[in-house]
Parts: sequence; C-alpha cells; structure tokens
Amino acid sequence: MKIGINLIPLRPGKNGGMEVYLRNLLEQLFLIDNVNQYYLITAPYNDSTLNYSAPNCKKLRIHEGRGLIDLTSGLLSKFIPSHTYVDDPMTRIIKDNKIDLWFCPFLSLDPRPLNIPSIVTIPDLQHEYFPDYFSKEELELRRDYIQPSCEQATKIITISQFSKQSFIEKLGIKPEKIEVIYLAAGDNFGKNTDDQKKILNKYNLPEYYLLYPANAWPHKNHLNLIKGFNHYKKIYNDSLHLVLTGSDLKNNIAINDLISQYNLKESVHILNYIDKGDMPELFKNAKALIFPSLFEGFGIPLLEAMTVGCPVIASDTTSIPEIADNAAYLFEPTDPLSICDAIHKIVADEPLREELVSRGKERAILYSYEKVARMHLDLFTSVYNQYKDSNNSLKNECHYFHGLYSDGWFSKMKFVYCGKKRFRHLHIDLRSELPVKYPMKISIILNDKKINAIIPSLGIHSFDFEIPDIETTNTEYKIEIISKYSYSPKKLGINDDERKISIILDSLIMIDFNENSTEYVQRKVK
Repeated sequence: MKIGINLIPLRPGKNGGMEVYLRNLLEQLFLIDNVNQYYLITAPYNDSTLNYSAPNCKKLRIHEGRGLIDLTSGLLSKFIPSHTYVDDPMTRIIKDNKIDLWFCPFLSLDPRPLNIPSIVTIPDLQHEYFPDYFSKEELELRRDYIQPSCEQATKIITISQFSKQSFIEKLGIKPEKIEVIYLAAGDNFGKNTDDQKKILNKYNLPEYYLLYPANAWPHKNHLNLIKGFNHYKKIYNDSLHLVLTGSDLKNNIAINDLISQYNLKESVHILNYIDKGDMPELFKNAKALIFPSLFEGFGIPLLEAMTVGCPVIASDTTSIPEIADNAAYLFEPTDPLSICDAIHKIVADEPLREELVSRGKERAILYSYEKVARMHLDLFTSVYNQYKDSNNSLKNECHYFHGLYSDGWFSKMKFVYCGKKRFRHLHIDLRSELPVKYPMKISIILNDKKINAIIPSLGIHSFDFEIPDIETTNTEYKIEIISKYSYSPKKLGINDDERKISIILDSLIMIDFNENSTEYVQRKVK
C-alpha cells in the first residue's frame, strides 16, 4: 500500500501537542512497518526537520507558490492550504505516484474531493465551544474546512471520547466514522537521565516550582493561573515559583502586565520554547504540573508528567478527567481561589503527592506511541481493504456540504459533487421560519452562474434549474446558496440560538439524464 501523508500544515515549534503527536507517530510507524511505502508531502519551512532513514519513506516537497492560508491564532497554529480539484500539486502527486491512501494529520482533509480513501486527524472542535477565542475569519475558515473534511474523509481520527462525542453532537457525524486513538508522552520522557542541576542552571531556575508548559493561547488560561498563584503567595507567604514554557509567552502583553500588577516578576519565570530534550528534567524537578487549561482534546503534558513521576493538578473540564482518571487532583479552572486551593493541597499534602505519583506511573503505562502507531497502521489497512472490496462504481464519487449546520440552517452554504454522474436538473426546497422582513433576497450560484431569487414569505419554497451538460469523464458540480442577510434567533428574542442563520435547506435533488434522482441533504428537517 502506498500511503501519502500531508505535512504541509506542520510549522516546527508552533503546532503544540499535535506536532509532538505527528513526529512520534512517524518515528514509530517507520519502526514497525517495513511493508507499506510512505510518501511525506513537505514544505520549504519544514522539510529539513523531517529526515527519516527508513527505506520505505520518500519525501516530496511542494514549493512556496501553492498559496497557504495562514490560520495562526492564539491556539494551534494551523495552515490549511488552499486547493483546487484539477490543478492542485498534491492532486498531481497522488495521481503520479499512484497513492492508495491519503492521511492528513492536521485538522483538514486536503486536497479534496479525493478519489481514494482518506483519513484525517482532528483533535477537537474547540471553535464550537469557545468561538470568541477566534477571529471572525479564523472561525469561518475552520467551519468551512472542518465540516467538509469530516464529511468527505473515509475515517476521522480523534484523540478522546470527549472529542468523539463533540463530533457527534456538534457536526452530526456518525459514530462509526470516528476512531479514537489516545496519544502518549514522547519517547524522550522514558529515558533515565540525571541532569537536574544542569537544566536548572541552564535556564536559571530555582529548585522549588510548579510547571505549566503551554503556548500563550486563550484557552490555556494563563491569566486565571496567575491570579490563583497570586492568591496562594499572599495567603501562604510561600517561596514557591511558577515556571511557564511555550511560544509567544514573553510577547503576551496581558500575561506580562498581570505578572507586573501582582509584583510576581521574581516568582514567575517565562522560558518560551524549550529544547525537546530538556523537558523531562523540568518535569522531574517540579513540585507538580499545574494544568489549568479550559479546553483540551487530550492534554499530552498530563502523561508527560505522569511518566516521569511528577504529580498533577489539573482542570476538571473537557477531556482532562478522562485522560487523567484518578491520577490527578482536579480544580475549577475559572475560579482563581480553586486554583489557589489546589496549589496548597499539592504542596502541603505529601501523602497525596506520593499517591498521585504512584497512580500517574500506572496510568502512563497504558499509553505509548508504539500503540498509537499500531492503531494508525491497523486503521490504514482496514480502510484500504474495505475500499478495495467496495463496488468500483462508487470509488470515484464524492459529495459534500459546507456552511450547512447539522439541523439544516444556514446563511451561506455550498454543495459540491464530484464523480461520473452527469446531471441535467436541480431541485431545491428551502424553508423559512424566522419572523423577519420579507421578501428575503438570496442568490443561487450553479457552476459559477449566479441567479438572484427571493423567499417571499414564511414556509417552504421550491426552486428548479436546468443544468448545462458537462461532457467530461469526471464531472464537478458546485451549488452555492447565499442569503443577503443573516439573523441571530437570540437577538430576535426567539430562543438562545446565537448562530447567524437565515433559512433551512429541506432538500437538494439532482436528476441525471436517465431521469434517476438523487437527494443530497446533510440532514432532513422534520
């Protein structure tokens, strides 16, 4: 089997825990699998960091001219490439190298649509829970890319049962399409070293500190941590220090201003990015890992700490209780006093510390990157075998929606079909339920031809269009429906729905030249 892996989104040092996942996964895959051929699709900014000696690994570098959309935010740095169906260089790579299976480990299935089986790793749907942490552009891009990626991929890998449930509830993805593969601490955390003094001297650190490794992203909750730490220092007059590691911390105005406001400059140490080999010693020497994150799809530092015998205090939210189980002392992350109490508990209660260390080591044994790699390889194999055994007539056909919510509401949506069918007629049913001013103006764009229309009143309204024939072996149909205005039901006083929506898609039916009709709808609205 020829497996293509899209590594274009990898920005060394900026992808947080997903970079740890990717690099450890590749190392283990090349150790356990000498049968399949791997094609790593790289970019100029990451190619030199992806060197593997495995004979079944080949790198193919794409040049800068591809047009990358920068989705860097205060969260995972994501670079979702723009793409076209015909001329995209990755599409050519897939075709020229006869790739059998396509794997995208960073959030988005790209390119798409694809005529081969595909797997995408999406760690979580944080933007659905904390949309305010994203700019409007970032939010639109993530919603435009994640939903169609989920719908078009053969399988979705996510990293916790919490995240799997998010896909089911937020996007309406079928449970059987989602595979949960837990992550692990990197192999460097399993090595025995004795460089404690050397590491402390290297970074000019005290011996008595809490450690929090996290980039300066809003959901990492640094501000509440600093507030809680300040409470602890004032109440207990302790010499405890706080060590923060992660990119852009030194440049974060809000974090640094709060440290100055509380006169904590001597007690809070900001190290920014740390060498990979130094992190285990920073964990080993810490009094505890403190992990106040508001949202995690997994939380790799939890296992890193447990692996080296560092006790853990952490948030009681999202996937963290699932991953930590009984091996962490949990607190309410939005309450600085709860954080303060947890700090005091882990510092003052030695039996608790010893118990958490013991439970943590038992917990960490359950996770390894060899196991992660084997689960990926098993999934690659099963997906490809199912594809080979499937009906050939279905192999070159795919369709997807984006911009359409799982309950049918939208303000701007797109439907794309790629395959060998040729359609002659389009039928659309739109339902209007909002008590707003009518007529409502909409535009329907069919293969780049724009048609202006109106929704005259409440109720169901039907639209029919003849489709110009496309005489090619592989056709692509694009249908966009755009409402001129969108509304928030909450602002209209209807309910608590804060989405910007306009109308509901009841049905979208395509009729081919043999008068066979196919209804493509994300979900029927009853």
